[in-house]
Formats: sequence, structure tokens, C-alpha cells
Amino acid sequence: MDTHKAERAALYVAVGVIIALTAGAFWLSYAHLADVAGTYGLGSSPVRRWAWPGTLDLFIVAGEVLMFRAALRQQTDPWAIGLTVAGSLGSIALNVAGVGTQAATLDYVVAAVPPTAALLAFGALMRQVHVMVTAPAKAKAPAPGVVAMDAPAQNAQYVVAQRNEEPAERMATLDDQPDTEADTTPDTELEGVATDADSADTEPDTTKETDDAPDNVVDMVKPSPRKAASRGRTLEEILAAVRFLEDSGQSVNGTTYAAHVGGISTRTGRRDLSRVGITTAA
Repeated sequence: MDTHKAERAALYVAVGVIIALTAGAFWLSYAHLADVAGTYGLGSSPVRRWAWPGTLDLFIVAGEVLMFRAALRQQTDPWAIGLTVAGSLGSIALNVAGVGTQAATLDYVVAAVPPTAALLAFGALMRQVHVMVTAPAKAKAPAPGVVAMDAPAQNAQYVVAQRNEEPAERMATLDDQPDTEADTTPDTELEGVATDADSADTEPDTTKETDDAPDNVVDMVKPSPRKAASRGRTLEEILAAVRFLEDSGQSVNGTTYAAHVGGISTRTGRRDLSRVGITTAA
């Protein structure tokens, strides 16, 4: 038998013993209060004599149940505490007072034990029920540090495990790291395309009339789609992409990063990676 099964078995045995103890203690207290009621004013009516103890002992039950409800809500219920205290003290006091004034000390002890045991046993029972109810909910709670990130339909959806050391180290280096976006080294992958685009925009078109000049000017100042795609990536998005590559077993470099993000060059991918402290070979 493993530890979990042994613990569950011990819990069930304890609950069974507590239930038996609660039932016996309440019965002894209830019966003695019924005898007291029969001696003092209700002897002619057996029904009222047996109903009268409920005006005390049932306050204990009601108060304990309300305290159990408040514990499930992680609250404190003053009314529940007041009902439990009133019912318990009243039951103990009347059980002891019903013995009389000339009785021996042990007679008072015998009268006080059942209501006291009923209070403690029922409280222990409610405690065990509370543990059994709340334990499955705690087991199903998500592990701390795991955050689900919702992405648009066209992008991949990630679950980023935020390990304490790695994101903290990467974010700590950002304040000391200069911004490399101003790097003017020509991109070998876009060099040919940029040259053709520049020559097409700057070379005068003699076949068009002068009315097309404003349109040409607008076309010349339009940003390149690939350059526009490189803007707007936050540090969180870069780290999410890096985490995806690591979790999928891919090496983290400019090529794999650019292929995953889409719409950017390898050099731009290396530049993004350098922003989070990852340096790759050119």
C-alpha cells in the first residue's frame, strides 16, 4: 500500500470514529437534558420533554455547519461562531446544573463530558469534511508560473512556461544592452531587391505624363512591406517565439526565428534575438 492509499484509509477510519463519537456524545447530552426537562416542568409531556434539548444541542450543529460553509468561502461568519458558542455553553451548563447542588465532583464531570465531547467531535468531523472537499480542487489548480497566452487565429498559440531564472536573466540584460535597430550594415538577402527598387523609383519615366508625378511621389515614400513587418515586435513576443523554438527542439538562430515569425530576414531575426541577449553566428 502506497502512502496516498494509507493516508486515505486512515482518514476514512478517523471519520468513522468521529461520527460514532459525535453520535454517542450528542445522544448522552440530549438524553440527560431530556431528564432535566422532565424533572423541571415538562414531566407531564414526554414529547415536549424530548423536544426541549434540541433548543440547545441543535444550535451546536447549526453553528458548526455554518462555520464549515464560511471556511469553504474563506470567510469568517460571526453568527456561526455565536450560535456554536451559545449552544455549547448552554448545553454544558444545563447538563452540569441538572445534577443538583449536593452531588459529588465526579457527577458534575460525568454530566459535562458528553456535551463537551459532542462539540469537539462535531467540529473535528466538519474539519475532515472540509479537507476532503477542498483537496481535489487544490489538486486541479494550475501550476504556478504557467501562463496561457491567447493569440490571433493566424498565429500559433503558445503556453509559455515562465521559469524564474531564464526570463529574469534575459530581461535584466535589456537595460544594459544598446539598441541595435540603428545598425546600417546592408542586408545581403535584401541588397539586390533594395537596389532594384531604388533604381525603379529614382529613374524617371519618360513614357508617363506629368499628371502621374504625384502618384510616383506617393509610391516612393511608401514603406517597404518587409521593413514594416519588422516593426512592432515586443520583447514578450520575441521571448515567446524563442520559447516556442526551444520547446519544439529547434536551434535558436536568425534563420529559425525568421522562419517562425515570417515576413522578416535572417539578419532581422538575429537583430531581434540580440535584443533579448541571444547572440548567434552571422
